[in-house]
Amino acid sequence: MKTKKHWLILLGMIALVLYSCQTKPPKPRAKLQLKNQTICTVAGVMAAGMDCAQTLTERVFPLSLEQTLLFMQPDPQVSRAGAVCMSARAFNDIKTSLDIICMTIGEDCTLEVRYQLQQLDEAMKSLNLK
Repeated sequence: MKTKKHWLILLGMIALVLYSCQTKPPKPRAKLQLKNQTICTVAGVMAAGMDCAQTLTERVFPLSLEQTLLFMQPDPQVSRAGAVCMSARAFNDIKTSLDIICMTIGEDCTLEVRYQLQQLDEAMKSLNLK
């Protein structure tokens, strides 16, 4: 009887050791966050200014040519760098990459981020970038 009891205790201890060896520590969660930004596209011709949208809201607004030039130029007094220009296709490629990253990281891409990516899609559509 004692031998059987010892074997059961030994087997239980081995199972615990093996289980603890297989348990991986929780991986750190990557915090993917998108910030609300302004994206703009030329409104037909440069002299007409730009049509702009907020990436995470439904706000769409025009910029006059004067406002466009202010938007494009850096302003060291308010620590603002100049605007970055890229083709609609390049911007679309970046958005596609964000979608792929979100799918790749799975559950670490929260519902909030997925919603933000949808909002970005809507902003792009409102400016005819998609």
